[in-house]
Amino acid sequence: LSAALLSPPETHAQAQTLTGSNFLKLVPGARQQGLAGIGAGVIDELHTLYANPGAAGFSREWQWAATYSKTIAEAYHASLIYGTHLRTPWSRRSHLSFGLGYQGMPDFDSSDGAVAQVSANDVLATAGFAQPFTIAGKMFALGANLKYFRSKLAQYDADAWMADAGLLYRSARFRLLKSSGRFLNYGIISAGVGVTNLGNDLTFQTSGTPLPRTWRAGMAFNAGHHQGLQIQLAADYRRVHTERGGALSFGTEISWGQMLSLRGGYDFHDDLLSHVAMGLSLRLDDGASPIGSVLPGRNNTLRLDLAAMEQTDLFSRPYRGSVTHYPVGPEGFDLRSPAPGSIIGSDSVALEWEATRDPDLYDDTKYLLLVERDSLKLAETLALAQRSRDDFFQAMANTSFVIKENLTREHFQLNTLEGGDYFWSVLAYDSDQHVRAAGPAGRNIWRFTIPAPQLEITSITFDYDQWITQSDYQGILWIAFANTGKGAARNVRLAIYDSLS
Repeated sequence: LSAALLSPPETHAQAQTLTGSNFLKLVPGARQQGLAGIGAGVIDELHTLYANPGAAGFSREWQWAATYSKTIAEAYHASLIYGTHLRTPWSRRSHLSFGLGYQGMPDFDSSDGAVAQVSANDVLATAGFAQPFTIAGKMFALGANLKYFRSKLAQYDADAWMADAGLLYRSARFRLLKSSGRFLNYGIISAGVGVTNLGNDLTFQTSGTPLPRTWRAGMAFNAGHHQGLQIQLAADYRRVHTERGGALSFGTEISWGQMLSLRGGYDFHDDLLSHVAMGLSLRLDDGASPIGSVLPGRNNTLRLDLAAMEQTDLFSRPYRGSVTHYPVGPEGFDLRSPAPGSIIGSDSVALEWEATRDPDLYDDTKYLLLVERDSLKLAETLALAQRSRDDFFQAMANTSFVIKENLTREHFQLNTLEGGDYFWSVLAYDSDQHVRAAGPAGRNIWRFTIPAPQLEITSITFDYDQWITQSDYQGILWIAFANTGKGAARNVRLAIYDSLS
């Protein structure tokens, strides 16, 4: 909208076309703005899908964020974005996202009274899909966005459909410093490329203006410890086809336990805005909130981001704020086998469940396998895990089960089981003791049956024999019995008692 303000009256429509184009260059979100708009190679931030749609492939199980900013010349910008995992026939971690952005300003007159005041606004709606995949053990994510843009100035308006595409690589977490403290113990490298705003010209009346088709390439290096120091170093190269040459951007972020983050960036792009950006974040986890079960909610966090740019000779300092809500506990996973109600043909069974992960970059997930003959006891244990994780872990230290195993793998073999019904469940937990049971609510406990033996005496015969004495009780007692059940009988003992009156 600033372009419209600086244009003569007779070119308002053309200026608004350029303004709409400029709006499409923005990467919403105060965190990314505090890093000078970097996003092509960054992981663990949903807003970066506007720079590289592939970034959504490594996003959290769900996330939403709202952003508001007051920029130059009383213009304001608001956006809302939501993303979630989607189970598809080929993957349980496909990602679907939706975004809505709005840019507007109060009625204005830049003609010094020559014409009446007018209003202006831009609206952008986005739907995106991303898919993570692995090639030769390397992790990648491919994504695409479909966008609808509408721009309005006074009685003039125009709209356009466009598309984005991007690819992101993320390394596995590797050991960085072999330190016993909380200082840069692990590292992760990511890199990506993206192209945005592919579409037809934006046309108000007869002449069209090309959309700002933008190519981006970027890298990021993350290092840290889950409960200690964390650092992100990132860089982007951005080129808009309607502009001369490209521009580099650099940014860094320093955090302590992800509770408090400070960041800054520098954009070498030559425009009327400032080159320097800065920002900070405050994160409130459920364990640190007095009403954690309500806000931010169990296993969730709420993050507040603020960003600002330096003031220039032409424009005042722009500010931007975001609120982001997302999970910090283990992601959802399901039990696999044996299927509920299975009858096992032997006294051994292999239990299997899906793998899960903790979304925080430096956190780990372990599993707690519980097997019990009493289904009510197991159900009460899972209910306790839902109510209070502190009480749950304390109870686990003092409660016995048929099987209670802490594991890092997704399978466990049970052997030499007695016949009968068995009930089992698996809980995943991280280093902050966020707990999540496998499966959807109400279907966290599965049952399998080991067939029991059924021993029956089929006959008792006595062969009288006076070989030793003339007593009527001298002879051979023949007892025959059979297993009529479906389970094997082992270590069978027969006890015989006599009774003489």
